Amino acid sequence: MLLFEVMLKEQKFLHNGAWEAAIVKDKRKIKKGPILLQNEFILPQDSYSSPIPIAMKKFLHLQHLKKFCCIGAQKLFDNLPNNKDKPF
Repeated sequence: MLLFEVMLKEQKFLHNGAWEAAIVKDKRKIKKGPILLQNEFILPQDSYSSPIPIAMKKFLHLQHLKKFCCIGAQKLFDNLPNNKDKPF
């Protein structure tokens, strides 16, 4: 009875050396999650609970560039949280 299956790959460890077999992947290390139906997926947890403030210099650069963007992007750039204490 085979408890696990490994994949072997032939490779050379030295330029003039002989071909040797090496383990590439051990199937025991594959993490399996819950069984999902086709076209279903699980979203990862949020990394942050709120938007991260950007530096004031970056905020000012975006304010300069927003004149080249559509109205929706301009509103987004206006509402970005910025860190007034951190100029860079």
